[in-house]
Amino acid sequence: ASLDGASNTRFILKCIRCTLPNLVSDEDSVTILSKLMETNCLNPPLIQQAASLQLITPVAAEHAITHLQQSPDYSNLLPLVGALAALAHPLAPYKRYINCLRI
Repeated sequence: ASLDGASNTRFILKCIRCTLPNLVSDEDSVTILSKLMETNCLNPPLIQQAASLQLITPVAAEHAITHLQQSPDYSNLLPLVGALAALAHPLAPYKRYINCLRI
């Protein structure tokens, strides 16, 4: 059943992509990610697909990470956070690393 759910979600993402302008707004992107989180079907492959369809803006990725960090289940969500962090700001992991070196 979960596989059906995943392929359904991929299909829905493609449909959403068709209804939006070329440049997806931060607001729309936040809404898409929020809905995926609500339905518990957000996973790294799905994030990659949404990203390949250009449905995830850096602002929306940051917003989703902030939301996930507040979850009591945060340690289990690290793969999701990692996938989103790659979309948030390409240099963010390096900035953190450089900040660690400064200390």
